[in-house]
Amino acid sequence: MVRPSAERWRGRLARERGETPPPENQDLKLARDALEHLDEAAFAAEEARSPADRGSAGRALRGLPGQRLRLSLDGSTLFEVLDPERLDQEALKVVKSVEQELAGRAVAAYEDLAAGR
Repeated sequence: MVRPSAERWRGRLARERGETPPPENQDLKLARDALEHLDEAAFAAEEARSPADRGSAGRALRGLPGQRLRLSLDGSTLFEVLDPERLDQEALKVVKSVEQELAGRAVAAYEDLAAGR
């Protein structure tokens, strides 16, 4: 089952409103895609690699540095690819933008309700 991320929902909300969606954060997309498609990977030596040099299977893994995803959590990066602090900050920006949007709409709806509109 694919679970849409907050970032994808934010884009969908903008499109539904006829607005231009904000650009996707490429680091978040890279992490999401690689982890989402691990079932397509060839596993060896504590790493996941694309099963083929081309085609749709394994495309997300081929987008990673070294075209692999290390399956260990030691060191200062996740899977030797992602800086966890930066990833956390970027994800938090997306969540906060959605929260601000919803808070603004809630206040406007309350004001309309209080004014009898």
